[in-house]
Amino acid sequence: MSASAILKKAFPLIPTHGFTRACIAEASALSDTAITALFGRDSEAERVLVDEWLKEGVKSISSGPGGPPAGTQPAAAAAPPPTLLHTQLKASLGRRLKYNEPVLKHLPDAYAVLGTQTAVIPFDPRPAFEHAFRIADEALHVSGDTSLGPQWYARRAAIAMAYSAAELHQIQSPDTASGFLSRLLDDAKELEVAVGSVGEFAGFAFSGWKGILKAQGVLP
Repeated sequence: MSASAILKKAFPLIPTHGFTRACIAEASALSDTAITALFGRDSEAERVLVDEWLKEGVKSISSGPGGPPAGTQPAAAAAPPPTLLHTQLKASLGRRLKYNEPVLKHLPDAYAVLGTQTAVIPFDPRPAFEHAFRIADEALHVSGDTSLGPQWYARRAAIAMAYSAAELHQIQSPDTASGFLSRLLDDAKELEVAVGSVGEFAGFAFSGWKGILKAQGVLP
């Protein structure tokens, strides 16, 4: 069985075991030595599990009701009417929030593992930024966005900021996350104007996730 297949086999156990080496061990019946050989020492194996789970989460954006069949690409054509694109975008990002639901209580630990580096740099915001930007890019892609140039970046930064805020909100208030995301996306055009640079969004992602991790006791 490949390393990727072992990690995917562990996904159903994450709700009960978290993003842990124990989760991988339970799914694979591998010894700790074998897990280290395949996925790395200590928290490195947990980081690999989180990474694989996040990659699978990107696929959820284009699957399920209202989405194109998995593995397909939108046909090259003119952009859909703004109202339709907006509706499709809400549905795509809603599917990604739903993907979080079974493991919601473990997300702060997951992002702590992903972002924790060294004693000198205790929390690296780049993984949180890359995570949200990847989701925004995929959601806009499957929704038919055809923006180019500066608008391409501004639109993705705005949607990434909206999604990241909704995901942070989801951890605190799961039942209202969908409505919160919908309201943020309704204001996304204003966000495009407000996001002057990628650095501004990175600062937002850093502050938001660091605050959640502190509140959960994951970071001091």
